[in-house]
Amino acid sequence: MLSARKIPIWFAAALAGLACAAPAAEDTPPQGKSEAPAAEAKAGAEPEALAAHEILDPEEELKHRRPLSPAQREQFLNERTAFRFEGTFAEVANEIQRQRHVMLYAQHEGLQDSPVEEVAPEDYKPTWRERLDVLARQTQSTWRYNEKWDVWVFTPGPAPLPYKLALPVRWTENPRGRLVYYRPESEKPDQEPVYLEIYMMGSYSFEKDAAVNLEKVRDQLALNIAKNFDRRIELRDMKKVKLGRLDTRYYQTKTAQADHTWRQWVFVADGQAFIATSMLHDLLVKEHLPEIEKALESFELVKADKKE
Repeated sequence: MLSARKIPIWFAAALAGLACAAPAAEDTPPQGKSEAPAAEAKAGAEPEALAAHEILDPEEELKHRRPLSPAQREQFLNERTAFRFEGTFAEVANEIQRQRHVMLYAQHEGLQDSPVEEVAPEDYKPTWRERLDVLARQTQSTWRYNEKWDVWVFTPGPAPLPYKLALPVRWTENPRGRLVYYRPESEKPDQEPVYLEIYMMGSYSFEKDAAVNLEKVRDQLALNIAKNFDRRIELRDMKKVKLGRLDTRYYQTKTAQADHTWRQWVFVADGQAFIATSMLHDLLVKEHLPEIEKALESFELVKADKKE
């Protein structure tokens, strides 16, 4: 976990006073002073991360910042990074400013304490656009660039789902950040649970051999999840299963809960990775597994506008 001394920075602490203000508050410079120390060099960090950026008094900080041009913003968003998520939004934002001197602004106090976890395989270097998208999805917010203050503003309220499903009759959809939970609306607390979960695992891009590398991303994500059940599992223990237009890496196993089977389907669609999971009592498989598979067969991406 990140060190506690790294948490307080001016936009995490001082902006708390603006958290409940009207949206126009983002045009007002925050007040307050940070006690955060200067950045430290990290082994394996990017070149930008090796420079010690002193965090100034917010008024002084704003005087030194200059807005990025559209071309500069695009250059930053397409730049690749080794930065990994860990901690809360505030902790992640603090580390990004320390390492890259890029400022993130949570427009509501509740966003600052939202937990964030890494989803990408360890050997993948995402773009900053992909990083911001994952951060927004997990904290149920959307982001945009504020030219006046040179900050990336995160506003509460999740972006629309990047896909759609044809659900079984009388099933409900419940988005929870990067997870969407589906279940029959008639399910009672004392009944055996019937559900489908879909995890949004971020977008991936490659300059060459995209198809091969995206398949590697899919397979690594599948292994990462399956190893929670069997640390010795290998890719050959999983199947390739076609569901509609999806080429999934499929795995199932008995669980510690008697008479229950875990199932997972991992797939990548147009560069976006997803993990679908379900755990059913064996007596419910005949009734519900076909409708879960049918829902996955209907999976379809929804076109989204490119953010700048």
